[in-house]
Amino acid sequence: MAAKLSHRGTANRGAAAVELALLMPLLILIIFGMIEMGWLVMKQSDITNAARAGARYAAMPSVTNVSDVTGGNSPAIQVLNSNNLTPYATVTVGGSGVTPPVGNLVTVTVTLQYRSSATKAGAELLHFLTFALPDQLHATVSMAKEGPTS
Repeated sequence: MAAKLSHRGTANRGAAAVELALLMPLLILIIFGMIEMGWLVMKQSDITNAARAGARYAAMPSVTNVSDVTGGNSPAIQVLNSNNLTPYATVTVGGSGVTPPVGNLVTVTVTLQYRSSATKAGAELLHFLTFALPDQLHATVSMAKEGPTS
């Protein structure tokens, strides 16, 4: 009887190893997919913050040039720099630029070349699943132009 019990234990251990071998690739795929999705959500949050900072700056009455918002040391570029996204992102000002009448909307859009930034940072963990990743991420924020009331 003792011989039969020890033989069953060995067979069960073998079955567990086979089950693990069959399920481990799927579990790894799910884990890395969750990590990649987290990376994507983080980058979307970063560019949304950059667009908000750019729109807030563009809405100020003292800002009169689009280049003040899209280049140099603007708040949007500072947010992108702090997240190491500047080489992969572009900041654009839509509509009538930064000189609309007071109360009209100023719109700032930040576009991130997601695949380029993810590959460069080593975050694209599952290279064979890149078809599921977007090429670009976009964030657009509009704010009313501020100024003295008439």
